Amino acid sequence: MRHVSGLEVGSGVMVRISISLSAAAVISVPIVVFGGYRIEQIADESLVNRDPTISADGIVAWSSYGVTESGDSRSEIFVYVDGERRSLTGGSMKPESANMHPQASGGSLVWVGTFGTIAGDLTWVMKDPPRNPEEPEELDATYLARCEPDGAGGSIGKQWFVGPGTNPAQGAVETVVTNLSGPRRHPSGDAEICLWQGGEIKRLTRDMRNDIGPSVWGNLVAWQKARGWPFGWEIMLWDSGTRLQLTTNYYYDLTPRVQGRRVAWYGWDGHDYEIFLYDRDQDITLQITSNDYDDVSPVVWGDMVAWEGYAGLDADIYLWDGTEPRRLSKNPYEDSEPSLWNGLVAWQG
Repeated sequence: MRHVSGLEVGSGVMVRISISLSAAAVISVPIVVFGGYRIEQIADESLVNRDPTISADGIVAWSSYGVTESGDSRSEIFVYVDGERRSLTGGSMKPESANMHPQASGGSLVWVGTFGTIAGDLTWVMKDPPRNPEEPEELDATYLARCEPDGAGGSIGKQWFVGPGTNPAQGAVETVVTNLSGPRRHPSGDAEICLWQGGEIKRLTRDMRNDIGPSVWGNLVAWQKARGWPFGWEIMLWDSGTRLQLTTNYYYDLTPRVQGRRVAWYGWDGHDYEIFLYDRDQDITLQITSNDYDDVSPVVWGDMVAWEGYAGLDADIYLWDGTEPRRLSKNPYEDSEPSLWNGLVAWQG
C-alpha cells in the first residue's frame, strides 16, 4: 500500500490526498478543526478511485471505476464541493462510456470522455499542412486517416475521406463501416474533451478523432487531437467558445500545459522534440528550444517554462524565463517531473 500526501494549497488551507493502491483506491481530504485537521474519506470505497485533482478554489475531482448490476464496466467523474460528493457524469452517458483523467484549475474541470456516436453539429475543422506557401487547407474533423498495414479496406498509404450525404457525421460513420473490413472504433466510441464550470457539462469536441490530454486554466482549455496514424497529433485550444488549432503539421505535438494565458507543449521538428510556448493575448508561438536532443514534458507558470532535456544519457531539468534556457541540474542521475509555482521550480531527482 502506498500513500501520497500534498502540502499547503491556497491561503490557510491544508490539503492532503491519500491514495491507497489496494483493490479499491481511497481518496480523502482533511477537514480543518480548530487549527488542526482530520482525514475524511470522500470517495466510495466500493469503487476503484484514481487521478485525484484539486484546484485552489476548492474543487476536488477524481475518476471512479466499477461494474454495473448488468455487468457493464463504467467510469465516472466525481466532485467534492462544499462538503458534498456527487457524480458529474452518472446517468448522463451510456453504461459502456468512460470518463477519465480529470484536471481542475481556475474554477474549471476538464476530462476525457468517450462517446459512442457523434450525433449533432460537428464542432471542429482541422487544418492540413500547406502544399504551397498559401494558407493551410481545412478538412472536416470527421476525415479519417488510416494506413492499413495489410491493405484491408484500401491500398497501403490510402486515406479515407468523408463520404457523400446530407449529414457529414453520418457519412463518416458509413464510410468507416462500408470501406473497412469492420468498424475499427471501440464500442465506447472515441475520446472527446468535456468541461464543467459549475453548471451543465460542455462537450468541447464532437468528431471522429481522439482528443486527449486536456489542461485547463479558467476559460482556456488545451489538448492534443489525433490527426490519424501515422500523421501525429495537433495542439488545439478552446478560449471561451473560440476554437483554435495551434499546430499544423504531420509531426507529433504533445502534452499541452496551460497557465494563465499561455500554453506550453513539446513537438517533433523532424529531428528531435523541442519546446514551444503560445501566448494567447499576443497570439504568437515561440520555439523555446532548438538543439540536437529531446526536450519534453514542459510546465509553465507566468513567464517561466521548465522541462526535461536529454542532452546526455539521463534527463536534466531546464528553465526558460524569457531569456536563454538554463540547465538547473547536472549530475549522472535522472532528473524529471518538473513542477512550477509562483517562481519556484521543483522536480524529482
